[in-house]
Amino acid sequence: MSESPKPTRLGDFELLRELGSGGMGTVWLAKQESLGRYVALKVLAPHISMSPTSLQRFQREAEAGARLTHPNIVAVHAVGEADGTHYIAQELVEGGTTIADQIKSDRELKELPNDYYETLARLFKKIADSLQHA
Repeated sequence: MSESPKPTRLGDFELLRELGSGGMGTVWLAKQESLGRYVALKVLAPHISMSPTSLQRFQREAEAGARLTHPNIVAVHAVGEADGTHYIAQELVEGGTTIADQIKSDRELKELPNDYYETLARLFKKIADSLQHA
């Protein structure tokens, strides 16, 4: 059984490489051709898009994100559907890492830096500020 080819386009977006995936779908590094910018394109998995409830949740996520302007919350540029595939185009954070990435990296350290807990507290303050804003 051969694997189906990876898509290369979705509407106005050229899909360049996969950034990550999860239960809801896949996030791609994509180039928005009409504006010449790179975005993180969150593509809803086909089996999820069959559920009207999941589609409503996805739409609400896009609308809520689009209303937010905060330095620690990625901007939503667009939401849409192309060829039956639903997506959210979001601000691309170059070199961005997740908290999970940071925790994994920290666990590999032989010794924690002297300012480790201060740095961690600052990170959680940023997260709390972002959540309060949202």
